Amino acid sequence: MNRSAIVDVLPTLFGLAFNTSVFILVPPRFVLHKTHLSPVRLRNISIIAPLPAVNRILAVDCHCQYDEHSPRRRLWRFTSGMRGEYGCTRFSMTGGESIRSIAIKLRLVRPLGIVVCIAATSALFFALCFASEAANDTLPPCGEIVFSAFRGGNSDIYVIRADGTGLTRVTSGSTRELEPSWSPDGSRIAYQSQRPSWSLYVSLASGEGEVQLTTRLSWSPSWSPDGESLVYATGDTIQKISLTDGESQVLTTGGNNGRPSWAPNGQVVAFHSTRSGNSEIYVLDLESGELTQLTNHAGRDLHVAWAPDGQSLAFSSSRDGNLEIYTMLVDGSELARVTNCDADDMLPSWSPDGKWIAFVSRRDGNAEIYLVRPDGSDLLRLTDNPGDDMYPSWKPVADE
Repeated sequence: MNRSAIVDVLPTLFGLAFNTSVFILVPPRFVLHKTHLSPVRLRNISIIAPLPAVNRILAVDCHCQYDEHSPRRRLWRFTSGMRGEYGCTRFSMTGGESIRSIAIKLRLVRPLGIVVCIAATSALFFALCFASEAANDTLPPCGEIVFSAFRGGNSDIYVIRADGTGLTRVTSGSTRELEPSWSPDGSRIAYQSQRPSWSLYVSLASGEGEVQLTTRLSWSPSWSPDGESLVYATGDTIQKISLTDGESQVLTTGGNNGRPSWAPNGQVVAFHSTRSGNSEIYVLDLESGELTQLTNHAGRDLHVAWAPDGQSLAFSSSRDGNLEIYTMLVDGSELARVTNCDADDMLPSWSPDGKWIAFVSRRDGNAEIYLVRPDGSDLLRLTDNPGDDMYPSWKPVADE
């Protein structure tokens, strides 16, 4: 590997270092090379290997481990035509992955010759790894968000990546569809449809295979963690419906009830209700039927959503004037205000890793979807549409 090869690649390395990339310098004669991280979310990984001109990389296998106890999972298998004195190939990770270690296996036409890697090159690699890890806290959100949008003259269901790319239309009928909700495995979407009588439907995430669930006014579907049931609101009740046999069960009545949210442990459901005279947040134990009121304020508390760890809740509240996003622990303690805007902020939905909250805001005129950290930092605007974009629901991460 000559000096010109190193000089040619350096600008690329520094340009990518702050784009949440890690660069793996594979020592010569190493067929299997493992790099430990602690842990870091990545968007790009570059594999760098000194290659005598007589050699060519046939394939690169990349595996990762999320933590020291998890099984190894293949991220990519990449075939490459790299050959020459210096090879560098790059893998892009959609949305980013949070991983602890990476194992790289190179298959060559013939073994690599013995090449001494100078200390300066190794130091550069470690510096780039540290720069990438330091940038971890400022990484953009990843995954997909389903939402309803008034685009093209009608309200339909759309999916968009959390980085603002890949907008896809799911429904395209002549009636309005609202309040979508991802299934736990991300394969299906439940939503409210205007036909007939604003009832609930479930379809594949592609929009195909649509099935009607209810025949009366019902809204705000929320999936059970096992994906076998939904809870939903009818106004005066919160109900559960089995997706196996279609049987419905009234869980609670009294007041005007809305936006039920099934807890990750499957044991309780949170929702808002006016049964005390004002809109407050409640939690219902599904086994005992015990009802616990979490909030008690003159302002309206509504639109509750469970954090993925089941330890906290996000909700909308007008306790400080207009609607803003707040968080609290499951016992109602440690109330914290997330957003602060003269316009209404509402309808929160957590990212699967709990590091972001998607919500709807009218701060720029009409309703758009924004993303923010739970501590109120790193506000990002996700959508920009003349019509209203509403009801975001972050796609869960299915178990491996």
